[in-house]
Amino acid sequence: MTPSARAWRSHAPGARGALERRAASDRRRRERRGHAITVSVERRTADERRCGLDRRLVLSGVTATLAEGVARSPRHSAAGTV
Repeated sequence: MTPSARAWRSHAPGARGALERRAASDRRRRERRGHAITVSVERRTADERRCGLDRRLVLSGVTATLAEGVARSPRHSAAGTV
């Protein structure tokens, strides 16, 4: 598809070419890619530290341990529930 005249009305046709001459597009991509990799590694380590399922499993284990130490009411003990 060719761009319509309306789409090109506000942009100069040679503006992108001038930017690419100042800095090669592959060089700019490499810099961005390096930054993106750094961010994704940081996110990956943060995700490993804060996994929701692991937190729930650990939390439920702690809750069960705490519940064992708490005295149960006679009604709950007789019914065999928590």
